[in-house]
Amino acid sequence: VLVYSINDTRFNQSMNLFTWQTHRGDTGSYEFIIYVSDEQSNISINVHVDILQLTYNYIPGDINGNGIANGIDVVYFVNYLKGIGPAPPFAINTSNGLFYPTADVNGNCQVNGIDVVYFVSYLKGFGPALQYCPDYPPTTQQKKK
Repeated sequence: VLVYSINDTRFNQSMNLFTWQTHRGDTGSYEFIIYVSDEQSNISINVHVDILQLTYNYIPGDINGNGIANGIDVVYFVNYLKGIGPAPPFAINTSNGLFYPTADVNGNCQVNGIDVVYFVSYLKGFGPALQYCPDYPPTTQQKKK
């Protein structure tokens, strides 16, 4: 009979299967030792694991999905908030429902009218750069026109 073990308490073990449910903040490099033994011998192996941060392909502020963050996106978003326009085309299905990261331009991980004010202030040159929710970072950079 083979007996398996690992030297890290972050793993759950079910027979010879080890699982680790990673979370935001777990990014980095890790070293583990997996042990296998039977009645006659013991074997161990060093394992290196890199956990990378997941990124999403979108441009903050590009609410209508045309590749540019501009005033047209503000109008698109206002129409959506008023219920007279479609939802932003890029959505992430979360445990709290759909999240529209392109519209979260103040980076607080919520999508609402405050983002409209933030976006307009940015476009007029009064406010800071468009932000993004740190839970769903973009792979692309924003463009302003």
